[in-house]
Amino acid sequence: MRAVVQHGTGGPEVLNLEDRPEPTRKAGEVLIRVEAIAVPFYETQLRAGLIPTGSEPAIFGHEAAGTVVEADDPAARRSSCPSPVAPMPNSSPRAGTRSCRR
Repeated sequence: MRAVVQHGTGGPEVLNLEDRPEPTRKAGEVLIRVEAIAVPFYETQLRAGLIPTGSEPAIFGHEAAGTVVEADDPAARRSSCPSPVAPMPNSSPRAGTRSCRR
């Protein structure tokens, strides 16, 4: 898997495109094949060192879109919920499980 990874703080030069291990899904999680990411203003402030990352290296792309490839919940795999999907990492774990929104 290729990922945008931040090492240190500064300008765009602290970002590298790197090979990372393929993620594995745990029970209760959904695995999404990411097809696009955005680098929002928040992440540019992380990169500049204005907001602490918490740990490094930091992997960018919390705003993403893609396709569900594995899930425990049959509703998340239903053909009536085709791609694209967008994860909402700061929302309730049950958000969006009853219906599919585009």
